[in-house]
Amino acid sequence: MTIWILVLVLLASVTALGYRQGGVRVAFSLVGILLGVWLAIPMSPWMGKVLGWIGVKHPFWAWILPPVLVFWLINGLFKAVAFQVHRKVDVFFKYHAGDLHRALFERLNARLGACLGFVNGTIYTLLVCLGIYMFGYWTTQLGSEEGDPWTMRLFNRLAHDLEETRLHRAVAALDPLPEVYYQAADFVGLLFHNPMLEGRLARYPALLEIAERPELHGFAQDTSWTQLRQSRAPLREVLAHPQMTALMQNLDLLREIWAILEPDLPDLMAYLETGRSPKYEKEPILGTWAFDFRTAFVLYRKANPRMTALQLREARKHLSGIFLNTSLVAAPSGFVALKNYPVTRAPRPGETAPATEHRTITGRWRSENGRYTIEVQLEGQQTAWPVEIANDRLQIPSANPPLAFERDSV
Repeated sequence: MTIWILVLVLLASVTALGYRQGGVRVAFSLVGILLGVWLAIPMSPWMGKVLGWIGVKHPFWAWILPPVLVFWLINGLFKAVAFQVHRKVDVFFKYHAGDLHRALFERLNARLGACLGFVNGTIYTLLVCLGIYMFGYWTTQLGSEEGDPWTMRLFNRLAHDLEETRLHRAVAALDPLPEVYYQAADFVGLLFHNPMLEGRLARYPALLEIAERPELHGFAQDTSWTQLRQSRAPLREVLAHPQMTALMQNLDLLREIWAILEPDLPDLMAYLETGRSPKYEKEPILGTWAFDFRTAFVLYRKANPRMTALQLREARKHLSGIFLNTSLVAAPSGFVALKNYPVTRAPRPGETAPATEHRTITGRWRSENGRYTIEVQLEGQQTAWPVEIANDRLQIPSANPPLAFERDSV
């Protein structure tokens, strides 16, 4: 119902305005509208640079404002020219033509203006419905039962009515946005309504390297963020959280994340829904690996066959403590990180013996003929470890002590 009211108001008002302004001015406006629609997207990069110079940095405004401003600038230019042309024509018929010609012109000009105004109103209606179609897709995905602002509820209502009137089929044919725009909306909507998927998202292979950035660690460590997401708070509260505010202000990090996600959105959606990535599962080393102490201790016993039962018991107690939270991360770029890896350090003042501290050690992994090697720097020396992978288990027998991991999937 709201869409039909909107259509009637736009058509009636623009048609009436065309009748009042006349065919000359409305004809120029029509050309301006068509040219503005045609040039809005091609000239957006230029307008985006202008907005960047004047301080518009937010990614949303930097994306939506350029085509809108280009459209209205071109439209306004043609309206200004139309006013001057109309005034000259009006002066001619008022002072240089007879009364009959003047009356005929005014009648023709008004009726032609109404007809062209109806055309302009139709174009404006399609453009408004296109805006509802594009933004309503996002607001519908992110809508909650309660707590949403009135603007969001309005867009949801308009988008729903647009689909009921079947006008969405007409505007979809005019939609200039790429498919990735709607894939991104599907991804954000799925993540917003399923907070538990955040753990799985952090394990997506393409995001493993950037997930090690300190700016993103706060989400996992902030209990208030966890509670907010588990309570299924509305979008307004989620965006107002300090962690999300800091992320939205870090434009460089947002661009990096988008550059990673954009080509992989279909694969990412499949991963969030099934836990498997069709694109990255071809490289079995990719992913997050949790330390498997039982298998690691078996490898330790094989590497030290002469140890007594008492020595093995002491070794088990010691190793199970220092490797309790150790994990391994391998990303598609070749990045690898051993997190919470125990390293012996020199004794500090007041300490009588060396102690163990946990560090994150980064390195690279490479593959040759299906065999993997991890290269890290330990105690100032470059170390290369051959890796064995089978049945979601990763083993590094040559490490000291030997390491074993099992795939950590959520």
